[in-house]
Formats: sequence, structure tokens, C-alpha cells
Amino acid sequence: MQLPETDFSTQLGVPMLFATADQPLPMESLTAGELVVWQSLGSDAARRNWLIGRSALKALVEQDTSELVFPHPALSLTHAGGMAVAVRSAAKLSGIGVDFEQWRAQVHPRFAEFFLRPSEHAAAKNVRAIVRLWTIKEALFKALPDNDGCVLLDFELADPASDCGTASGPGGRTLHYVSADVGLGAVSVAVTPMGGKHVAI
Repeated sequence: MQLPETDFSTQLGVPMLFATADQPLPMESLTAGELVVWQSLGSDAARRNWLIGRSALKALVEQDTSELVFPHPALSLTHAGGMAVAVRSAAKLSGIGVDFEQWRAQVHPRFAEFFLRPSEHAAAKNVRAIVRLWTIKEALFKALPDNDGCVLLDFELADPASDCGTASGPGGRTLHYVSADVGLGAVSVAVTPMGGKHVAI
């Protein structure tokens, strides 16, 4: 899966690096701390997904990732359909979030009601639009540094039909996002600027 790295960076105004993975990280590449986390997972499927995520994440960072806590001001990670996408930015941000979802043939007719505000429903005109909007809302949630207790309905897109724009979040925060079709599905990245203001780098 090829990600439009330059487009994301340009549209959000912050430098970004991406890494994708569809294969688990080899066990011998785990640190002692990462091994402890891996062993704590409850199923073989969860362990495999975690290793795929580590494969993407460790392509961007050299540190022991067992110490990382999300949401994070510089890193974000998403898993879906046996794929993982990690993003890293060197910009001074309050938060960054990424989400990936594969395209689907159909979704439940009422699915959009659980995460879209009334002002956003008109943009959910087909299944692909709904999947795209879901990834945007998930990325926004991950990008909010104090998202504990928040839900996707707490975020409202200024222009839901746009692949790039702003959203209002809890506490009057303004977040910025960009979304793209990457063949297998939709990838969205969101950022919360320092101090609630967007400053291009």
C-alpha cells in the first residue's frame, strides 16, 4: 500500500513520515519490554496484530515501544484487515492520529448515526463516503491528547464532503485532517496544533 506522504504533509502543513506493514515483526526484534507486552495479550490473533503494528511502528522509531502511550504528540498507529499504518511527525503538535479502513461492500444503514453529527449526514451518500468519514473521525479522536471519555460524535467537521479540512472538538479545540483513497481503503490523518492554532511549517 502506497501512501501519498507528500500530499498529507503539504495539506496539513506539517512534515510526516509513514510506515506500513502486513507481516509481523520477527520475535527476535522485540525488546524485553515489548516481549512482556506481547506475552500479556490474550489470543494468537491479538498477538499477531500487535506484531504487525510493531513492524510498522519500529520502522519509524528506534526506542523500546513498550513505553509508548497513546494518544501521543508525535506518533500514531492503526490496524485493519491484517494491515498496520504508523505515522510520525517532527512538528510541535499537541497530538496526531491516523486511521485506516478497508473498503466494504456494504455497511448497516444506521451505522452513520453512531458517529456523524446531523450536519454531516448529507456527506454520507454511499458506502465509500461512510468509510472515509469513519476514518476521519477516528483519526480526530486519536489526535486529541485528552480524549479519555470522548466519543466520535464530539467532533464536528466544518465541511464533511471535503477530503481535507478542519473539525471542532471538545473544549473548543480546532483540529485539522486529510483523507485519501489508498487503493485498499481510506487513510486519514489528523493533528491537534499546539495552542489550538494551525501553524504551517
